[in-house]
Amino acid sequence: MELLVATGFFLTALLIAVLVSTAFAGPAPYEVLNTPHFEIKYLSIDRKTASYLKKGVEGVVTEVTEKTGLKPPPSTTVILAPDLGHFRGAVPAESGVPYWADGLAVPSLDLIVLKSPRILPNSDPLKIFVHEYVHILLGKLSGGGEIPTWLNEGLAMYLSGEWDWSRSVYMTRAVLSDKVIPLQTLEQGFPADVEKARTAYAESYYVIAFLRENFGVEGLHKFIRFYQRGFGFEDAIHRAT
Repeated sequence: MELLVATGFFLTALLIAVLVSTAFAGPAPYEVLNTPHFEIKYLSIDRKTASYLKKGVEGVVTEVTEKTGLKPPPSTTVILAPDLGHFRGAVPAESGVPYWADGLAVPSLDLIVLKSPRILPNSDPLKIFVHEYVHILLGKLSGGGEIPTWLNEGLAMYLSGEWDWSRSVYMTRAVLSDKVIPLQTLEQGFPADVEKARTAYAESYYVIAFLRENFGVEGLHKFIRFYQRGFGFEDAIHRAT
């Protein structure tokens, strides 16, 4: 009986010691992979995903800059968050980005935060990276100024290949029912209504696709610059072509 009591005390003490040591151990340090334009931070459990990103990110820089004419910053930090706790910890509080987002870009900090496939099992982290990197490039171009939401999201979706049949359905439905949303109303954000928001995303995608396919890289780049300087949509197109 005394042996059982002693054993119980020992196990309880051991459990308390483990809990205390865990509480004060602090988060595991990030490991780092470097490329010419990026510093990729990750935990050891995501080493395979980090290596996958390392192999692809420089190709993204080349492709995106060639398609837009936008200039990449010298260095961008990419944090690969293995769980929601690390994602919350890496996201600046002032960003206002919801924690359900797949990723985050903070142009002022040259920072991209991505969720690991551990959180998003069927996702392609490189595709999400492309989307967020476009936000970085546009943010740098604007110099910290406001970027029209339709331009920011439309260009990011277009370059990351986020096309599917649903966008065509929503765009066609909006045109046939005369419910196309004026771009001016999509500059400060998208509608809260789900159906209208989906239409807004579809419109944004197709406007960028139209500009890129009809006026090429140089025309798209010029349009972005003129539009950012305050020229209206038609005026910016006229000046860019």
